[in-house]
Amino acid sequence: MKRQFIEVILILLLIGMLTSVFNFQPAKASGTVYIRPSGTVEATDKIQRDGDVYTFTDNIYDSIVIEKDNTVIDGAGYTLQGTGTHGINITWRSNLTAENVGVKAFYHSIWPEPSEETLGIYNFVESLSPGSVVILSFDFGPSTLSENYPQAKAFLFHCKQRGLRVIGVAFWPIALIGEDTFREVYGRKPCKTV
Repeated sequence: MKRQFIEVILILLLIGMLTSVFNFQPAKASGTVYIRPSGTVEATDKIQRDGDVYTFTDNIYDSIVIEKDNTVIDGAGYTLQGTGTHGINITWRSNLTAENVGVKAFYHSIWPEPSEETLGIYNFVESLSPGSVVILSFDFGPSTLSENYPQAKAFLFHCKQRGLRVIGVAFWPIALIGEDTFREVYGRKPCKTV
């Protein structure tokens, strides 16, 4: 009996020593991280700022609220993990990029809400009566294609859903972008190409 008691005590001491040697610590949430309109980062030291680029220096175990436009979040291969609804909340922000970051265990990885400008255009199109005429300019070139093409396509889809008549114009030689966009949205070539 005494021998068993000594064995149990030795095992408990061994476990205690191993735990302190390996220093096991659960990951702790630090509270919601904020990138404020001024650009300051609050509630973590795991994000390094260089101008408008915010780079992770380690995994972050909570959500991020971005209150600043024109921001790049570079996860640098690290993970944003936590519980809750939104991993990265970008409500009412514009011109944001998130890259090289894994987002885990949130209901929504990134929670976007439209900017005031986008909501204004949406509401304007919604206010038009079916059959109204809208003019859409395709004056953008290859350098802005990745940003402007999806916007033009979304705008055309919205106009199509509302039953609006759309006139596309372009003064650049690359105007075929507009023709391709019409074809993709409406499933046919535009009525006239001048």
